[in-house]
Amino acid sequence: MLSFSSLSAHTLCTASVGLCLAALLSGVALIIKQEQRTYVLLLLIVLPATAAAVFLPFLVPRPLPSFWVSAVQGTLLSPLLAVTPLVRLRNIPSTWTLTAQELGANGQMRLRFLWLPLLRKPLLLSLLLAFVLGLTGAVCLLKASLP
Repeated sequence: MLSFSSLSAHTLCTASVGLCLAALLSGVALIIKQEQRTYVLLLLIVLPATAAAVFLPFLVPRPLPSFWVSAVQGTLLSPLLAVTPLVRLRNIPSTWTLTAQELGANGQMRLRFLWLPLLRKPLLLSLLLAFVLGLTGAVCLLKASLP
């Protein structure tokens, strides 16, 4: 039987992996300036990947290797976590970055004063979603480990 500390570790691992991969996806979309295409691709896989993440503990063989289950669950949840910032990025005019460059803002200043304030709420929503879905995955892992 799994203890409370292992369930909280599973939740944190799932959320951490999901958030890191979501940040990587969003960063790559920003760098290659393909937010629209990345957004459409992520929308196509959000529902199946989220469902697979929730039901994954029931699909893996017993004894459950919980670290690998949480890493795979985090990977499967990353498209859902990346969609919320990309929705906000789609609605931001592209001229804002050029205006900030013309005003003399370097990359670090643009990130700090332009992008982070604009993405604060979507990033907090992704963080909340990561922990709720990580906890859901931990509960499913607990139920799957019961006889």
